[in-house]
Amino acid sequence: MKNEDMHILVIPSWYPTLECPLNGIFFKEQSRNLLDFNVKVGVVYPEVRWLSSLSFSKLKINHFQIREYNEDGVTTIRKHGWNLRPKFPKKRAMYWVSQAVKLSDLYIKKHGKPDVIHAHSTIWGGYAAMVLSKKYNIPYVVTEHLTEFARGLIENWQVPYIKEIFNNANKSLAVSTPFSKLLQKYSDKEIGVIHNPVDISFFEIPESREKEPFTFLCVAFLAHKKGIDVLIKSFNKAFKNKKNVKLKIGGDGDQRSNLEKLTKDLGLSDQIEFLGILSRGEVKKQMQESNVFVLPSRFETFGIVYIEALATGIPVIATKCGGPEDIVAESVGKLIEVEDIGGLSNAMIYIYENYGSYDSKELRKYCSDNFSKEAIANKLINIYKSIL
Repeated sequence: MKNEDMHILVIPSWYPTLECPLNGIFFKEQSRNLLDFNVKVGVVYPEVRWLSSLSFSKLKINHFQIREYNEDGVTTIRKHGWNLRPKFPKKRAMYWVSQAVKLSDLYIKKHGKPDVIHAHSTIWGGYAAMVLSKKYNIPYVVTEHLTEFARGLIENWQVPYIKEIFNNANKSLAVSTPFSKLLQKYSDKEIGVIHNPVDISFFEIPESREKEPFTFLCVAFLAHKKGIDVLIKSFNKAFKNKKNVKLKIGGDGDQRSNLEKLTKDLGLSDQIEFLGILSRGEVKKQMQESNVFVLPSRFETFGIVYIEALATGIPVIATKCGGPEDIVAESVGKLIEVEDIGGLSNAMIYIYENYGSYDSKELRKYCSDNFSKEAIANKLINIYKSIL
């Protein structure tokens, strides 16, 4: 089958909305990337909001209406609604699935039957894909992204559904090799690997990069699982009172106040700066102005931000937490154990002292060869063709 004859329907389990514009942004970008290879792509997504946030003004905006949009060339059908079963997790999940199936029925009626359905995450886009696969005799692919698997947060009642979804899929994928191994216990079939792509053209190497002050950058949602507390303690161990070395932390989250207090208690307020929430453009600017990217997560299924840093030509420091192992080769940075303050401190010192050994163009080339949208789209299209 030629690419221009291929038609893919994408069902994401979460997706960008007006309230959360970055939620599932990589699903949206992956769908958009396929258009560049002449693949017809559609997306359906039920926006199911919590009743606890319901107000009259919000109901005027989101009143269960179904709308079709052209989002960067991708036909996207959304239902703007509310969760009518908030106290019952299983019923809540099945309600979402029923809405995804109805939107898919509408999509197929208007735009034709797709060749492949691609769901992002088993729960619950994958379940909707399985239902539609049986209804229309369409093969489906499911890619798992959820860190809940690595964090032990999958509930017992969800397990039979997850196994059924994986075992009925024509192809199951994970976003990293360690993650695929972790997921294998849920499937009788082999779970493959497809990495998340990065738009190399957006992230550029700057013409010049200052070495004074020498800047470490971290960008993340400031939650416990991101290990920012470990980063601050490691920075303290490595560079306290070295005024020419700085750490910038971008993002917000429930741990921000605790992290700011830790910074103050350690006497690092002059060396550590909290940047708050950053737009994508601001993330790029910070990466271009920094020397090293570091994020010592406790859990990651992949870690797209590491790739973005490599695309701007800076080395990265990450942990062996389930995703970065597929990204960080010895030539582009350092991998350390989770929650290893001494190891992280040593890695930061090593790159600081050997910074000249990292070539920005080589870092970017490594990123392009392995994680560009072109490289990943070609792999994905070949996967689709293999099941048709």
